[in-house]
Formats: sequence, C-alpha cells, structure tokens
Amino acid sequence: MYFLPAFLPLLVMIRSDFRKRQIGVVWLVLFGTATLAGCCLEFGWRETGSRVLVNAAAMAWMAVVVWGYLRLRYGTAQGYIGRGDVWFLACLTPFFGLRELVGFLTASFACTLIAWLMWKKMWAAREEIPLVSTVGLCYIGYVCFKLIAT
Repeated sequence: MYFLPAFLPLLVMIRSDFRKRQIGVVWLVLFGTATLAGCCLEFGWRETGSRVLVNAAAMAWMAVVVWGYLRLRYGTAQGYIGRGDVWFLACLTPFFGLRELVGFLTASFACTLIAWLMWKKMWAAREEIPLVSTVGLCYIGYVCFKLIAT
C-alpha cells in the first residue's frame, strides 16, 4: 500500500511522455520521492539503501554495455535514450531486488518494443519510443500484482 501514492505522478508522466515524449522534473522528483519513501516504509531504510546501491551499479553496467553497442553499431550513442528515461529508471531501483529488477527490465523493455512496433505500424507514429509510458504501465501492473498476491 505504501507504493500507491507514487502512482499519481507516474500517471502524469506516462501521459506526458506518450503525448510529447517529455516528462516534467517536478513529477519525476515527486515520483522518486514517493517511491523511496514507500520502499523505506515497506522494506526499511537499510534494505532500501542496499537495493538502490546494488541496482544502480547493475544499471550503470548495463548502460556501459548499451553505450558500447551503440557506439560500435551506429558510431554514436547520442539521441537513443533521454535523460528523463534514465532518471525514471533510476527511480525504480529501490523497489526491486537485483534479480527482480533484471527480470522486470527485460519484460518491460520487451513489452515496450512490441507496443512501439504495433503503434508505429497502426498509426505511423514518430520514431521515438515512449519508454517512461510503457515501462511505467508495466510498473503499475507489477506493483498491483504484488499487492494482490500478498
């Protein structure tokens, strides 16, 4: 239940990202703060801190690998992922254990790719991928599932 207040700023960011491919800093800070507070209340501050550090290190490693791939494949890594996307993903780190984070990111990125391909085919959408929108919707679904399952 502690995670539900984070849904309001998340829904605002999902809408904004889907429509304009931009998210507001204020909403991102509110989401991050609500997520961090909810995790501290649910898991304790030591566990939350541990999750943030471990997951941030894992995401940094993933970012280096992706950056290297983009540099080798396309000659540049500029323009493939926005700062808002990176900060949004960082805000998710307190909620997940490491295995859970890797599984969640894999599944949500797969859903993102499928949704973007369908959207592009059906409505000839822009080339940008609404990462915050699709990963955010997956996060809401995952949190609700965990709340119902426990």
